[in-house]
Amino acid sequence: MIFFQIQLSAIYKYETRWLENKRHLGVLQKDYTQYEYPSCQQYNDDISESYFASCVDGEMTYQPLDRNSIRTLNLPAKLLTKQEVQHQLLSEVKSSLIEKMKAQFQRLGTHYECLKYVEQSTRISKYCQNIIEGYLNSTQEYLPKMRTSLSMMQSPPTRITGESTFSVYSGKLSRINPKKNITHPYYDHEIDELSSQEYENIKNHQILQRNKISDEFFKEYRTSNPNINERCNSNNLEDLNSPCRIVIAPRLFQYTIRKENEVKDEAQEYYRKVVSQYPHLPFMKSREIPLKREDQITNIKEAIKELYDQAKAQFDQWDNAPLEEYTDFFHYPKVIENILKDKIGHSKIQCDVLEGIHQEYGPGGDREFFRNVGIALGTLAGGGVCVFTGG
Repeated sequence: MIFFQIQLSAIYKYETRWLENKRHLGVLQKDYTQYEYPSCQQYNDDISESYFASCVDGEMTYQPLDRNSIRTLNLPAKLLTKQEVQHQLLSEVKSSLIEKMKAQFQRLGTHYECLKYVEQSTRISKYCQNIIEGYLNSTQEYLPKMRTSLSMMQSPPTRITGESTFSVYSGKLSRINPKKNITHPYYDHEIDELSSQEYENIKNHQILQRNKISDEFFKEYRTSNPNINERCNSNNLEDLNSPCRIVIAPRLFQYTIRKENEVKDEAQEYYRKVVSQYPHLPFMKSREIPLKREDQITNIKEAIKELYDQAKAQFDQWDNAPLEEYTDFFHYPKVIENILKDKIGHSKIQCDVLEGIHQEYGPGGDREFFRNVGIALGTLAGGGVCVFTGG
């Protein structure tokens, strides 16, 4: 009996070593215990195990690597390498993206036809009426907000200035000066600079914001320093020799710089959110919204035409790109999850390969997605064109 167990053990070690020797082919997989993608998190905290993947009757399967699976391994089954599974996953990313883009282009073309038709006829379908009203309302509400966010995120950073800028005790905060000649950060596209009224509105808003930040600072500082002189506030810090100035100014300045930089980041995040949801807005060249409805429709129609043309050019580049370049998308887990939301999570090996690609090429945020993929195509990839159709 002992001899028989030794023989079985030797066979198992030999077969295991045989599979181990195939590791360079990717036959032996090691799974993860934590997954980035929500669709794969059903496998979180699973016991880590080794396994092999195979193709049986045209379906990809995986089996844990144990004594029983090794001894009963169906040799005619095709063992899949990691590279083959990765290639399949990238193919699904590409095909899903191409399919989604084609649907988005069709929708965008329909929207353009609605806007063009209404210029020629007063009788339009209920569908086109909803499309047109959606574009008119979103443009009126969000075009000014997009321009404001551009100015705020591109304004010079808050810093300490003065004759001795190296010394926080003798300097002062830089004056508020909103960016007037605004530009889109992700592509070359000229838009009107801020009007005088826009400039003053943003400047007044930022002044009120700085005052609010100052009030918040003194409220927090007095809570942690109850002995502070009640007369110490932002209005009596001009005297460079006053105790208030010496004790409080450095802290107030650094607090304000940090808070105003956070506001700039929030403005940038808001800009990306708006152009993702309303992708025609970056292509609206004029700062003014015409009073006449027909003129508004004409401007929106021209913006959609430019959006379509730029997105189509970027689409053609990606349509002809080799699969390896689609690893760029794995910098942005939210995008991949959106593209493959109906296709990932059903297979553990697929999740392992997906996690492996994610750890190699990511993780990352989405701040550079528009720049790397193209803003026109990127906004369509986010489904922005569907906001007026419920799709």
